[in-house]
Amino acid sequence: MGTVKNQYYKDFLDGFLLNEISRQDINLVLDNIKHQHQAQARVLVIISWASGARPNEYLRITPEHISRSKEFLEIKMPGSKGSSARTISLPRQLKDGSPDPLTTEIDDYVRRLFPKQYLFWFFRSNAIKNGVTKNYKRKDGTLVTRRYDKCYELLSNKLTYYFPKWFEVLFPDGVPPYYLRHNRSTKLLEVAGREATLMNQGWKSEITLKRYTHKTKKMRKQIADGLME
Repeated sequence: MGTVKNQYYKDFLDGFLLNEISRQDINLVLDNIKHQHQAQARVLVIISWASGARPNEYLRITPEHISRSKEFLEIKMPGSKGSSARTISLPRQLKDGSPDPLTTEIDDYVRRLFPKQYLFWFFRSNAIKNGVTKNYKRKDGTLVTRRYDKCYELLSNKLTYYFPKWFEVLFPDGVPPYYLRHNRSTKLLEVAGREATLMNQGWKSEITLKRYTHKTKKMRKQIADGLME
């Protein structure tokens, strides 16, 4: 990860609570989007927010990754960072039984595409490297080199340009694309628990999960209440 400039993201990495992005918030963001590929941009934001997937996962989705049942719109999300593909289920109805407008918007958009067409073709990077070598520094200071033989798709700079602009309606500096993943991970921990969060977010172990555990409002309230007993 490069230098983190966004203050909200820096706060999260430093151990503070995220500013949760709700459905009402995401509707404000959607209203703020102005783009030459308006429908594509809106669905990009909806799927990023609803799925909590990594950018290099949802940028690889095609209509062939999406299926429909009576209750759900099912997205088979490609895996990355060593994780397996997983299915993310988005409800087709709200709690009152009416059609979910966000899921419906995704479905309507997908039905207009060719089966093998990328959903977010405009936002994909054309820069692809084969056999990438990356260096990592362990906590003890030793350097580890890893080789990725499969093609490695770089995060599109279009995402890092547009997300801050679109989300400035919520935060003065907007947010980077990965903020949506962390937002969803924290919310999932509160409503679904550890196992469901691991499975839905495509994590192979609980190591990453520990970052979020102390940052959910529910967890902090439990700790605070316990301290005051």
